[in-house]
Amino acid sequence: MNDHLPEQADHYLHRLDRVLAGAPAAVREAALDDVRAHIVDARDEGRQIDEILRALGPADAVAQQYRDELALSADAAVGEERAAKTLGWASVFIGMLTGVFIAFLLPSYRMDDEGLASDEGGGLLPTTQTLVEQYGPGAAVLALIPAVLAALPFVLPRSARRPVVFAAAIAVTGLCVVAILSVGGFYAPLAAALWAAAIVPWRVGRGLNLTAARGWRILLGVVLVIPALLAIAGLASGAILFAWGTVAVIGLVIGLAILCTLGLRWGYLLTAAVGAAVMVLTLFGESLLMLLFWWIGGAYAVLGLACFVASAPRAPVGADGRRR
Repeated sequence: MNDHLPEQADHYLHRLDRVLAGAPAAVREAALDDVRAHIVDARDEGRQIDEILRALGPADAVAQQYRDELALSADAAVGEERAAKTLGWASVFIGMLTGVFIAFLLPSYRMDDEGLASDEGGGLLPTTQTLVEQYGPGAAVLALIPAVLAALPFVLPRSARRPVVFAAAIAVTGLCVVAILSVGGFYAPLAAALWAAAIVPWRVGRGLNLTAARGWRILLGVVLVIPALLAIAGLASGAILFAWGTVAVIGLVIGLAILCTLGLRWGYLLTAAVGAAVMVLTLFGESLLMLLFWWIGGAYAVLGLACFVASAPRAPVGADGRRR
């Protein structure tokens, strides 16, 4: 990329570019342009390339100088740490909620003779028990293992946190697939939360800011409005009976989608809160669409919180790469 410069200078600039990989593009380009111009000017003065590079110092040190001057290191590190903690605790909350739901509240149907009861007409009906009632306290321990996996990063060294979160996300996703015909589907929101905790903080530390990502916000709005569109289709076809409560819910969903598309941070937080509320309400419901509501609530909670941490306000970076 620097054909007019000696090979040593080219390697130096490549190294500087790699070290600044986590900085915003404007900052990285400004640093490379400054160093490149310095090398060219020094060569025009007759200085040797080895002397020039020695005077500059190691590329890592030069990169750190730019980070310190532009407040990049602290900004990126604080944003990444905040995002990791927020999404990490959200994963633990969803994991605990899921474990309690599956172990203590989700009905488990018994089909053996001892699990049959008579109805008023004399017919036999399967009775229901929770997993704890049917299998004992060990079932609760097993149901809460994914929540323990989500909590592991908080007790491990910083260097091990990201690999552990990725491993936990893979493990819980595998559980969802393997146990899809039983309780696996209920762990889908936890899997989504763990993937968000693994990816979003890493991207935030490398300059991701949803405020400037209009395309992602539009896509988010489309995803969030899908439940409202399905409800409207159900009302139109008669599959869903008309009720003002249903209309209010549709209006709320459309409103959340609009707020998130506009990039309002409190809209993201409200979306996450609504999602969490739906999940909690699902714990005490007996609807045949229980799993669907659980998924919708989980999706709103994870998407809302992930977008909230990915749109944290930061000092703007000008065209020259400097903080304003």
